[in-house]
Amino acid sequence: MKKIVALLALISVVRGLAQNQADTSSGKKHKILIGASFSPNYCYRTLINNGGGSITSSAISFRNSYEIPKYGYSTGINLFYELTSHIEFGAGFSYSNIGFQIDTKDLTWDNSFSNPAFVPPPNLFVTYNYIDIPLKVFFSYGNKRIRFISGIGINGNILVNNTSLSSSFIDEYNISPEISLGIECRLYSRMYLRAEPSFQYEILSTIRESDLVLEQHLWSAGVNVSLLYHF
Repeated sequence: MKKIVALLALISVVRGLAQNQADTSSGKKHKILIGASFSPNYCYRTLINNGGGSITSSAISFRNSYEIPKYGYSTGINLFYELTSHIEFGAGFSYSNIGFQIDTKDLTWDNSFSNPAFVPPPNLFVTYNYIDIPLKVFFSYGNKRIRFISGIGINGNILVNNTSLSSSFIDEYNISPEISLGIECRLYSRMYLRAEPSFQYEILSTIRESDLVLEQHLWSAGVNVSLLYHF
């Protein structure tokens, strides 16, 4: 019995060494990636009438008449672990700037009636700055220097500050699923560059009315560019 156990242990060790040698020769022994990312984003919000009736619908229509998208960004650091040669699990820490803007040209100003030369003030930016904690799974396709990648994940959002003009309570915490699809290019043996068009949508309403008849959900779409080093 002891001989059988010893034989099985020996086989396991030999197999492990053989697998390690195979991974080394194929460049797969480095399983941890760390890097930095930056994404220029196109940002806006979705307004939802949550049973508020015609009054809430009118308020949404009015806001849609003068609120327009704005450009924002996100930047951070990421850490990934290769579960297999084609699947990675990652986490990180990032800072994001999202929101929308108020088109002042579409608003009615008192001075515009008495002064034909009146010029509206610049657009007002309604900005929400977040600390994000992303958890994401990546899938890669192919084994060449350039290959396709896709990702799905979820972000925990912690509000740092905002410039909202709303008198409603601003929720400090949110959750936003994220999807992405892009390409990865191996620059050197351990250096990788990724470019991923991505979309992120906040599940919880940013503003919290007492009766919850109007919900506001922020979203952003952009191209996330990451530079990663493979340990």
